[in-house]
Amino acid sequence: MIKQEQRIFDQACKKYGVTVEEVYEQDRRKERVKARRYICAHLFQAGYTKTRIATVIKRNHATVINLLKDGGVQYLNRKELARERKYLIDRLEQVNKILDAQK
Repeated sequence: MIKQEQRIFDQACKKYGVTVEEVYEQDRRKERVKARRYICAHLFQAGYTKTRIATVIKRNHATVINLLKDGGVQYLNRKELARERKYLIDRLEQVNKILDAQK
């Protein structure tokens, strides 16, 4: 475990009153899930991929995606990203039309 990972694990364990070993255990006790969620969110913000995070916390990729969703980190798939991009472009065009009409 590298220093950044160790720091995040230590913070999560201290905040939720669990040990590193408990984070790795296969159970769903509330405080352990919250610690995993904290770790996932902070590693994701630090630039880790979901696959790398899964390796670090000894879980699978789908678990990381769900922990990130539950933790408030927005994860969009390609279809959702395309839909969001189209929406933003449409809105920008509407704003430009309004600005042009005001000139």
